[in-house]
Amino acid sequence: MKTFVVSTIALLAFTGLINGQAPSTTTTAPPATGGAAKPKPLAQGDKTLLKNAADSMYFVINLCEKAKRGAKTETVKKLGEKMAGDLNKVWGELGGVATSNNEVLPSELKGADKSHAEKLGKAETDKFDKMFLDDAGKEMKKLTRYMETGAKSAQNADLKKIAETWAPTIKGFSDEIDKTEKEVAKAPK
Repeated sequence: MKTFVVSTIALLAFTGLINGQAPSTTTTAPPATGGAAKPKPLAQGDKTLLKNAADSMYFVINLCEKAKRGAKTETVKKLGEKMAGDLNKVWGELGGVATSNNEVLPSELKGADKSHAEKLGKAETDKFDKMFLDDAGKEMKKLTRYMETGAKSAQNADLKKIAETWAPTIKGFSDEIDKTEKEVAKAPK
């Protein structure tokens, strides 16, 4: 009998009833199955930002690759190399956001971008630098606007961070293109 009383007291103490507490009613949920949770889809504004920024970036990277091979001046070649290097880094980061949100980045040039890139690829050496700077300059101004807007209004935290981080660099490239255009225009022909 003594063993029964001690066992009962131990059981009551264990369940919390000895101190007037109610037994715990919480239960542990079974472990989740089926793998990782699906990512939250991007808001429409973020999808538009991702698409526009990626389209502009893809075009400029294509132009930069052509400049590394076909520019007349060393200044334009170096600018193309520098821009291509940094834009490829941003491209990789955008690709991570796209992949994790079931979006796809462009894999080819289309429309006017394709036409301008083809013309640049066929440009005579003495016209190449001006054509490159014109096309890249216009596109970098657009890309600057996209990134500055994204830095302020993107809802996806990763996309916003990319825009905040890279907007100043992209703006700097836009300014550098403007400066280089003036230098090339002044250069003897």
